[in-house]
Amino acid sequence: MSLKIKAIDAENREVALHITSAPNFCPLCYRDQVSVFVTAFKPTYDTCQIVYRCTNKDCQSFYIAYYREDIKEYKTIHEEYKLITTRPQNIKELIFEKEIRKLSPNFCEIFQEAIFAEMRNYKQIAGVGYRKSLEFLVKDFCIKKHPTKKQEIKKAWLMSCIKNYISDLTIQRCAELATWLGNDETHYIRIWKNKDINDLKALIQLTKNWMLTNIQTDKYVRSMKP
Repeated sequence: MSLKIKAIDAENREVALHITSAPNFCPLCYRDQVSVFVTAFKPTYDTCQIVYRCTNKDCQSFYIAYYREDIKEYKTIHEEYKLITTRPQNIKELIFEKEIRKLSPNFCEIFQEAIFAEMRNYKQIAGVGYRKSLEFLVKDFCIKKHPTKKQEIKKAWLMSCIKNYISDLTIQRCAELATWLGNDETHYIRIWKNKDINDLKALIQLTKNWMLTNIQTDKYVRSMKP
């Protein structure tokens, strides 16, 4: 269901617009919310800019949400404008566990850069970045488990690494699923049409979390031998 708002167009006339949704978090403090509508401007026939105010009492900042006409295959009663991005944005720094930072510093760096790209609405680039971060995470984990096979692992295809050098079936399965979706971000034809970049991020996080559990478990097993 769309939301009806009033805006001022380029000729200073009041017009009624329908937007598909309001932002569900503040891009400055990252608190989940439906921010307060302040005013709207329609600079062109197919774009709209809306000023919102954050409802977090410790923030209360103003920001602009940018909308573009949502082109649909079927006709609707009125045009709807879809949320594209918000500005300004504070860059949200991720905190990685010390074991993961030690295991794969390149994964941490690349994943963070992909987050930056996605926040700036460069989602095509961000998807490629997430896929690259997964490869570094998996290969560094495999090298940790099989240090004598380091050179072979570096040169191997990602899926081969997962199947040949990861014995934990849960890690293996999560990494496989993440690779499938990651490949969709880099290939011309998309296979998993009902999945998107958020599913890819979730699977990478699951892979990372299961690896973390595996590393921490091994640490206690080694330190508490009877």
